[in-house]
Amino acid sequence: LHNTDSGRNGFALVVDVESGSRQMRLSLSGRVQARATAAAAALIARAVLNGEVTRAGVWTPEEVIEPAPFFAQLHRSGLDVTCDAD
Repeated sequence: LHNTDSGRNGFALVVDVESGSRQMRLSLSGRVQARATAAAAALIARAVLNGEVTRAGVWTPEEVIEPAPFFAQLHRSGLDVTCDAD
C-alpha cells in the first residue's frame, strides 16, 4: 500500500507463518515507511547497547531480538501492529 499521487503515504506488511498445524499472522501498518524503518533500527541499536543482544556475529533481528517486546515498542512508537496466532 503506497500511493504518493493522491497525497497518501501509508504502508502495510502482512506476514503469514505456518508450522505444522500452527499458524500465525502478523501485520504492521503506518504512515511514512522511512519512520517505521528508523524506529525499528533505533530499537535494535538500543537493544545492542543495553546488552539485550548477547550473541556475537552477524544475525538477522528475529534471531536475537525477542519479538513480543519489540513489536510492543513499535506499537508505542505509533505503528499499528497486530498478531493473531492459532
